[in-house]
Amino acid sequence: MKCNCGANMASVGNADFYCPACRQGKAGSNTSTTSPSGAAFSDNSFSAKRKNTLRPPPPLIVLITGTVFVVVLLAIFVFTSINEWLNPSDEQITIPDFVGRRYDDIRFHDDYFDLYVFDVTLEANNDVAEGVVISQDPTAGRTRAHPRPGEKIRMRLWVSSGVS
Repeated sequence: MKCNCGANMASVGNADFYCPACRQGKAGSNTSTTSPSGAAFSDNSFSAKRKNTLRPPPPLIVLITGTVFVVVLLAIFVFTSINEWLNPSDEQITIPDFVGRRYDDIRFHDDYFDLYVFDVTLEANNDVAEGVVISQDPTAGRTRAHPRPGEKIRMRLWVSSGVS
């Protein structure tokens, strides 16, 4: 039996035929049949070209969806930022004793670098070696609230410049 495209149709079962060239099926006594790959088909289930049934969404829908997504992300960011600013940690820290320690050891120490900003005043002192902290403000042992993220505690240090 010949197909409409002119190719010979292959027998697929009891009087059912399948055209391998254009993938059309023709039922004889049965109303449906299967292709050699096992897929079921009826008289008009195969065509030379299938039309794509999926269409891209309209630009307005894409724009609205993107805008909603950005607004939700922005709202989450603003809410968490305001929450941390209004509700700082209740954690308390104790001001360490820097007197008698070398200033260079303090300013590059990992525990102090992210927590303190040092205002240094050099002071001539014959009794204390050069670069050693003579006094500090706030004084050691005081407790205060842990600073908010991005903030630091301001420390004033008086450091010996050595012999006058």
